[in-house]
Amino acid sequence: MAQNHQYIKKRFKVILPREWNNRQKGQFWEDIAAPLFRQQRWKVLQDVEFEGMQTDIYVKNSDTDEKGLVECKFQKDAIDAPTIEKLIGQVVIRKCKYAYLLSTSELASTSKAIIEDFEDEKIKLVFWGPERLAEVFMDIKGISIPDIYQKGIGRVESITLLVTHTKDFFWVAEEIGEDGYPYRAIIFPITDNYFPVEEWKKYFLTHELNWGGLDIDVITKTEIRYKDNLQSQHTLKIDKLIVSKINEADSFDDYHHPSRPQDFFGRSETQDKFWNFIKNVRNDKTQLRVVCFPGSTGIGKSSLVLKLAAECCLQKEYKDSFYIYHVDVTSVNADRAMFFIIGVITKALQEAVDNGFIEIANHKILIESTEPPFFSSRSIQLAVENLKVNRRVMIIFFDQFEEILTKDSLATLYELFQTAAYEVDSLKENIVLGFCWRTDINLPIQHRAYHTWHELQRIRKDIDFNEFSYQDSLKLLHGFDEYLKQEGKPLDPKIKRWLAENCQNLPWLLKKLCGDIYNQNIDGSEITSKNKKVITKFDIKRIFDADIQRYIKNKDYHTCLQYIAKQSPVPISDVCSKFDPDVINRLVRSKLVIQTGQNYKIYWDIFREYLLDGTLPTIIISYKPRTRISTLFRIFRLLKPSATKLQLVQNSGYEKGTVDNAIQDMQNFLQVEKYRDTDIITAPEYLIKLKDEELSEHLAEQIEAHIIIREIYEKIKPDEWIWYEEFKELWKKFEPDEGKLKPATKKDYTSRMLSWFCFAGLLEIRQDWLIARPIRPRQGKQKGKLSECNFDKPRASKSRINPGQLSLFDILE
Repeated sequence: MAQNHQYIKKRFKVILPREWNNRQKGQFWEDIAAPLFRQQRWKVLQDVEFEGMQTDIYVKNSDTDEKGLVECKFQKDAIDAPTIEKLIGQVVIRKCKYAYLLSTSELASTSKAIIEDFEDEKIKLVFWGPERLAEVFMDIKGISIPDIYQKGIGRVESITLLVTHTKDFFWVAEEIGEDGYPYRAIIFPITDNYFPVEEWKKYFLTHELNWGGLDIDVITKTEIRYKDNLQSQHTLKIDKLIVSKINEADSFDDYHHPSRPQDFFGRSETQDKFWNFIKNVRNDKTQLRVVCFPGSTGIGKSSLVLKLAAECCLQKEYKDSFYIYHVDVTSVNADRAMFFIIGVITKALQEAVDNGFIEIANHKILIESTEPPFFSSRSIQLAVENLKVNRRVMIIFFDQFEEILTKDSLATLYELFQTAAYEVDSLKENIVLGFCWRTDINLPIQHRAYHTWHELQRIRKDIDFNEFSYQDSLKLLHGFDEYLKQEGKPLDPKIKRWLAENCQNLPWLLKKLCGDIYNQNIDGSEITSKNKKVITKFDIKRIFDADIQRYIKNKDYHTCLQYIAKQSPVPISDVCSKFDPDVINRLVRSKLVIQTGQNYKIYWDIFREYLLDGTLPTIIISYKPRTRISTLFRIFRLLKPSATKLQLVQNSGYEKGTVDNAIQDMQNFLQVEKYRDTDIITAPEYLIKLKDEELSEHLAEQIEAHIIIREIYEKIKPDEWIWYEEFKELWKKFEPDEGKLKPATKKDYTSRMLSWFCFAGLLEIRQDWLIARPIRPRQGKQKGKLSECNFDKPRASKSRINPGQLSLFDILE
């Protein structure tokens, strides 16, 4: 059936070399725009500057002498309101009659309102966007749309007038397949300039255009092609795009995947903030249309998205108003990355239509063009309008989208994310884009994504995670207890209490320990028999090492695991071509490696980073030492590498209570073991042999994330200081019973903790009892010098220091 050209949407696109600077781009744009006015009897002056303000083109009508200013914008982002206001201001100052704005991008909603509502008898405000520019160039240059039907081409919804840096014009039509996606780009030269398909392919890929991923045909003016099963001869690139949703755990003890919604606990404040924001979108009480869950790895961002999506289906308050479609970005394949955004948008909206959330019977979501803007297709606009009429909000969540930074081949995907975010923001409709973003990933400032993410701050709503509290831990453990009861083995109350006290604000570790207890990887009864009182990075290392030893049987397994960690996300086909199927299958069964779409990745980014370079997660501690650092190491040196408690009391000269406290501290940070049957205390021989300077570094690695150090480092910069009294007052913020402590006890806490921090080089004492942050990290002037870290005389009497609130044990002994 013939297509009527009046229903084909016209687009306009300019392609310029990436190495061109802004001046070159602006000059090119002016050069192609100036003839549009000259042919309408305007005298044209280009690049005119008025009193510090620069406009692109200054025009004067040859018949009426009326003046006008023409601003030319060459950008991907929608035109914002300040751009319009600035142009109007220039027109007023120069007493011009006309204000023209020419742009390759559309207007933002706020800008559109300014132009539509602008009323001034003295000024005429004109906007030429992509479609209007195409029409103007067609009129001026006598360009017509090719007769697509006569060329034997199938369904075409849009056609783009393409201008190259050589000022050549071409038509690019995109043929849509039965699946609703463009699969072929057909180039129609307008002049006699002809380039073969191979050159167009290279040209599009060089300029990072999505057309480069389609099949390409070039049709000359005289060439006629008939559609003879042409579609079946081509690879439908987008149809083969795998868009994988977030894979949830299959049971409570499965910590390798995000939690099932019914196993999600806590974060009530974060959930409330999210729903309040989405309600404001529905009620048009906010201008923002991008929401983000920022936070460090392992705090449950993915699990929260699953929980919120389930609430949309289960909660009466939400089910008829909100719809969440989520996708795991690590499922993207590099060779189809350019289609990932449009693939997600299409599948999300089509699912909402099929499930009746978007109420349009038998509606098919089509993508008219693989090039942005992504939401301009008529079928999508109709769906968005339906959402608005019914006061419903569609949220599309991209989970782990920062993970694509691990692969250079996916880095350009960030620009597509940015384009989609700005487009949704400019629309101001009932479509919201959501992102889960790791705040503990380090991006070099020169990385393209670094600037992308920071530029998006002004258009996004960040919702931080509230602390995973002791009560949240209890709720999770109650769920674990109920899960265990199904098999007739409830959770030991002592173990439950220990886990709740020691895994506060570490939900990933709490889930990991619950899973290991359930799967009998650790003996839960050992938890209460151990006397360690702080979880440090070294304990996490033991946990990871145990997993590796449990499943990695030889070098082949280790090599495969390392390869997946380095390349993650990596195509399954790539892994299968390099490694034995038995090796791969064992890693997958162990869940150290999981499948997402057609890719493999390591189950936790925390674990992946440990595999790659030994990086361990930061563990915040608030432990209060029970002994001064000099006392601790004097007793520690007596082990050599073992001794009974009685021998330590006799050889050290300290009372039994002091030795008990020192043993407690050594168990926490020096890997000391205490055996109840024999009363023997042992220490690793390699630690015993370390010099004081080396031991100070070992200690610094464990306590540099102490809550007091973090608080001080947030307040002062290197080489700055606080008063000793200020240091004492910090305990008020983190010690619930601080007000009940006697002055002598508070003084003990202060001097004892200070001795540890200074010995580790994290702080230093200067004259007049100034406490300073060292100029160089971990290099305080008392570092490793026990004799300089005695800030108060040791107590002769038995220590009355109460144990710290956090406890720790060596779970893998």
